[in-house]
Amino acid sequence: MQLSRTACGEGALLAAEQRHQVLCARIEKAGPETEATLKDYGTLPVEDSGHGYGLHTVTSWGVFDTRLATSGMRR
Repeated sequence: MQLSRTACGEGALLAAEQRHQVLCARIEKAGPETEATLKDYGTLPVEDSGHGYGLHTVTSWGVFDTRLATSGMRR
């Protein structure tokens, strides 16, 4: 997953990437036939700014799911 370096500082970027890697690893450990990936959808055009993310899972038998999440950023 790639996060925008302009949206947050270098330390926050690294921390977010590590949290996302841990989340995917936990999902895959809980269900070994499940693959989890995170996608950064970037900045959202809303009043106070925001950022969109997606957690995508797919099983070896073809079932897939996407959970979308957003985070707001006050200026």
